[in-house]
Amino acid sequence: MTKSYQRLRLILGDQLNARHSWFQEKDPDTLYVIAELRQETDYVVHHVQKVCAFFAAMQQFAQALSTAAFNVLHLDLEFAYAHHIQRLMITGNFCLLTGIDPDEVDAWYLGIYIDALEWVEMPNTRGMSQFADGGIVGSKAYAASGNYANKMSDYCGSCHYKVTKITGADACPFNALYWHFMQQQQTALGNNPRNAMVYANWRKKTPEQQQAILAQAEDYLADLEQL
Repeated sequence: MTKSYQRLRLILGDQLNARHSWFQEKDPDTLYVIAELRQETDYVVHHVQKVCAFFAAMQQFAQALSTAAFNVLHLDLEFAYAHHIQRLMITGNFCLLTGIDPDEVDAWYLGIYIDALEWVEMPNTRGMSQFADGGIVGSKAYAASGNYANKMSDYCGSCHYKVTKITGADACPFNALYWHFMQQQQTALGNNPRNAMVYANWRKKTPEQQQAILAQAEDYLADLEQL
């Protein structure tokens, strides 16, 4: 969605009223957002049929508004799941390498995945994925370059970026971001024996190579929305 809107109106599950004054006339500068949230399933005890009916009503209402030519953004839970590599090594790794606030990462995971229970998600996201628990869950940061994602998934084959390249317009962003993260966190992570080979490989690079990699990462971090 590239269009800019002047007004954002959030429609909750208990506000599915086509007779509301919001819908008396159409406004091209207003966007209506209907969001299905996993927390709606368990903040109080509900029968599963009630939950299904609740979300089905939201879907039908969003479709009706779209048919009536309102601008609608419907965020549903149809694909509210992901396997280990997607959660840990793609989205989690990206958040770690780019310095996203762990509080925001926690909230995002809890809100987007249908199977996200706090007692499971918190240790996995804050501890394992974001290394933000002081080392309680893991002994090292679960940071990785594009090479690891390539070994553990089939995403890189059709990707616009080249997983084997560290710098350049078509280089995989995970590569430069990984080295930038490890360089920035060397004081905290450098004494861990499990990171010894990583820093040895970093020191093998020439100062010019290191500077080019760090500069590329800084360019990414300055404009993440354009990756």
